[in-house]
Amino acid sequence: MTQYQRGYRFEREVKFKLINDGYFVIRAAGSHGPFDLVAIRGFDVKGIQCKINGKITNEEISKMKNYGEKFGILPMIAWKDKEGIHLKVID
Repeated sequence: MTQYQRGYRFEREVKFKLINDGYFVIRAAGSHGPFDLVAIRGFDVKGIQCKINGKITNEEISKMKNYGEKFGILPMIAWKDKEGIHLKVID
């Protein structure tokens, strides 16, 4: 399995976890924007960058924060380990 395939599979896992939590989720397929997924539930809007290993660059963090402030999106990172999928707010 390629790195792209692993990333795609992980994005889908995160997407379905959020759907099960009651969010409407949009996947930004092939985009090089700040978020892989945008999850919406009422006025709660999350922008999620999916990283299997949880590593994110300072440039990615800065871009996510800027978009978050500009559009009212809560920037988050999703990663996976042996305990499952984790979501954390980027602060």
